[in-house]
Amino acid sequence: MIVRPHLGPVVVGVVSCATFVVHLPPSAADGSTGEVAGAASAAVVFRVSGEDAGSCALDQVLARHDLVLDETLLASRRVHRAHATDPDPATGAKAAAGLAKRVGKDECLAWAEADSAIELADDQFHSWTPEGPLHVDVQDWRSQTATETLGLSEAHARGEGADVLVAVLDTGLDAGHPALGGRSVDGWDYVDDDASPTDEPCGCDSDADGSPDGAVGHGTFVAGTVSLVAPGASILPMRVLDGDGVGSVFAVSEAIVDAADAGADVINLSLGTDDDTASAVLDESLKHAERSGALVVAAAGNSGDDAEHYPASRDEVWSVAALDAGNERLADYSNHGDWVDVAATGDQVVGPVPGGSFVQWSGTSVAAPMLSGQFALVIGLAPDERSSKVGAWVEKTAHKLKHVDVRKGRIALVASLDKASK
Repeated sequence: MIVRPHLGPVVVGVVSCATFVVHLPPSAADGSTGEVAGAASAAVVFRVSGEDAGSCALDQVLARHDLVLDETLLASRRVHRAHATDPDPATGAKAAAGLAKRVGKDECLAWAEADSAIELADDQFHSWTPEGPLHVDVQDWRSQTATETLGLSEAHARGEGADVLVAVLDTGLDAGHPALGGRSVDGWDYVDDDASPTDEPCGCDSDADGSPDGAVGHGTFVAGTVSLVAPGASILPMRVLDGDGVGSVFAVSEAIVDAADAGADVINLSLGTDDDTASAVLDESLKHAERSGALVVAAAGNSGDDAEHYPASRDEVWSVAALDAGNERLADYSNHGDWVDVAATGDQVVGPVPGGSFVQWSGTSVAAPMLSGQFALVIGLAPDERSSKVGAWVEKTAHKLKHVDVRKGRIALVASLDKASK
């Protein structure tokens, strides 16, 4: 197994919730001079490859392209944001794209991309309500309706996803939670850039909604949903969103590549934004994951219409809509359309949150890890099959429902496992 050096060794063995936003924060203060970066200038984000020495040293790269450093987004990956120092700076997306194209030709850079904001497309379920989610007890976790609608008892009689690695890119993880104890392996925190991807408050209000730390618990809940479906699978936690549910598209891109290189069989993305804000860097990371044999799953979005959400809409990604509590119709908030692959249980699901608690919540963020768990179960039964074959089994066994506007229909765990067992 190949593990990128900064991840360290990998040992393989949100409830009403949001599709959280992938957001590019505004330019920060200049790290070298203390002056505020010129927002009027075109800005670029880039990754320096190789050693920080000689012509590839950051100061040399900046000097070559007449750039001023705004912020180091991810020091461990040498990902930086900078703006042009042209005395008569061009502005706008076209100018930024031109700057990125020019800077991207530098042999010392792995990639360069224009720095343009990715806005929150849907805030219907992007944070805890003032009252908080409905707290329940452990019995509700073990005997919830989802276990019946998914047929988990019958599915687990066939397998539990042993020796399968599922990467959860989210707000982090409470690794000591009873629902997750012993299932997580060493991951990375792309927000604080350290080896502790813990799901915890940051005291931040990154989306400026007046409610700090609105997303704490989302990653733990999503990971718990994967474990509910595939209790034998290992979870690779990758914290790409802060406690308020906001992160950098570039950090998400790095985490996807890291997850694929660490041998993840499935990568869960219960996050996204509207489809007008695609990133070439993120697109390439998705292609890398596909080439590596990983199945990437993403929430379709909670705006209740047929608007495509990114990255769920990409061909390399399995997009998931949420079914209501009856499991026969889509939830009112769920996105839909022929660009959505499947639908899964997503309403009134019980899952873990930090501190040993359990809550009930709903959303496409919950439906996505249902599919990730299904993939883990299938892979556990057929570990040598190609990901395309695994995907075909899930597609062919999906149950078509009336009034459910998705490409294939509702996921069918037991039927897909029967296919894998033949």
